[in-house]
Amino acid sequence: MAKKGRLDYRKRGRISLDVDDTIANIMSPLLMLHNSINSSDYEASDVTDWSWRGVNLTTEQFYELYNKVWMNFTERIDCIVDKKLLLRLAKHYEIDLVTSRGNVPKLEETVKPLKKWLARHGISKFRLVISSEYSPKDTLGYDIYIDDSPLLAERIANDKKKILLLIDSPYNKHIKEASNIKRVSDVNEALKSLSGVS
Repeated sequence: MAKKGRLDYRKRGRISLDVDDTIANIMSPLLMLHNSINSSDYEASDVTDWSWRGVNLTTEQFYELYNKVWMNFTERIDCIVDKKLLLRLAKHYEIDLVTSRGNVPKLEETVKPLKKWLARHGISKFRLVISSEYSPKDTLGYDIYIDDSPLLAERIANDKKKILLLIDSPYNKHIKEASNIKRVSDVNEALKSLSGVS
């Protein structure tokens, strides 16, 4: 029996580990590029909604910047996951890196540089799964999700068979914790929680 306030992971097996702003800090170089083009000074704390309106970006402009960062500036994307923790957890769970890149034209072009980035940071051994609007993450059969998406959180909240460790971000503050949704400060806190490391 799990202790009060803790999620019970003992019977869980498959983990969906998000890429952008979960293991890869895409926010910093994207905002740096946005600020340099528009002479603005936005910070990550200004991204308070999933649509990027808070930093004066349309969806199309966001994807244009996103593609530029992954195609031309991967050296600026920091790896924010503790590789040792990740490899330790992989001994007990099946972990896939799951990213939404299949639903917008040209996002597919970022898959190749992403694979090179994963190899450069020593985490290319994990299977890379591309989700899309036709195969969203919550339909892919995972037991545990480590992700920052408020949209995913809203869907998982209604499916008590799934667990979400929600990476705390300004744009998902409105999501309430639930029996199957736990807010964590970052990916490494999520991995420690699953590993039983305090």
